[in-house]
Amino acid sequence: MSIQWSLVLFTLLTGSGGCLFAFAGANQVVPPTRRSGFVAGAVALVLVVVGGLASVTHLSHPGRMMNALSHPSSGIFVEAVLVGVFAVLAILYLVCVKRNATGPAKVLGVLGGIAGVLLAFMAGYSYMMEAQPAWNTVLLPIGYLASVLPVGAGLWWAFAAGSDDEGKSRGALLALACSILGLLGVLAYGASCGGFEAAPGFFLAAVICGAVALVVSVVGRRRMSPAFPWIFVAASTIAALLLRVSMWVIANNMYNFFG
Repeated sequence: MSIQWSLVLFTLLTGSGGCLFAFAGANQVVPPTRRSGFVAGAVALVLVVVGGLASVTHLSHPGRMMNALSHPSSGIFVEAVLVGVFAVLAILYLVCVKRNATGPAKVLGVLGGIAGVLLAFMAGYSYMMEAQPAWNTVLLPIGYLASVLPVGAGLWWAFAAGSDDEGKSRGALLALACSILGLLGVLAYGASCGGFEAAPGFFLAAVICGAVALVVSVVGRRRMSPAFPWIFVAASTIAALLLRVSMWVIANNMYNFFG
């Protein structure tokens, strides 16, 4: 079993975009950095759409795609529905924000945020199966969600950093909180599945990148430099990527062992 890069990109991009939109939607309810909402929402939509296209390359043949989508109980079907629902909500949200329709934008932002977070979780939940003991734990989807929360928060921090001081401070605090959750998610899944023994290099690298993001968020709260949010995003993205790659490496090692 080799690393399925199309699925790695799918879960990373859709999860990051979904979490970014969740923060942008929540910000519609809790101002004052509301003016960053359109840019954040647009970027989130692009990330989810590109991630969805990446997943299509995994199935490659139209017949396989239609067969997968014809089974409502499959993880692929659920993910496809969530991507579609999210895209519709995000587009309507962007239209409302552009037209200064504050009330509908709040509702659509909250609904889209829920769909985005659920998409990040379900992308990991779909892998839970008895045939892969290292995957068959709820800590896998929790780790998937926790690992992209910092990416979404970091992107929101970057956009909010272009607004006022309160927006910058709130963005940095959000990034700090999410970096802690991201680290805990990686540690919890790695410990539960034996990842630190089966693929120590990948998991340790993910922890190190998560720790770097945590430090950057702490320093960034004090200095408010525009560079810190992007450094945070880079470190968080690498950590989330390594977690997803590690999952496939563990499965490959176990497959070779029993083969």
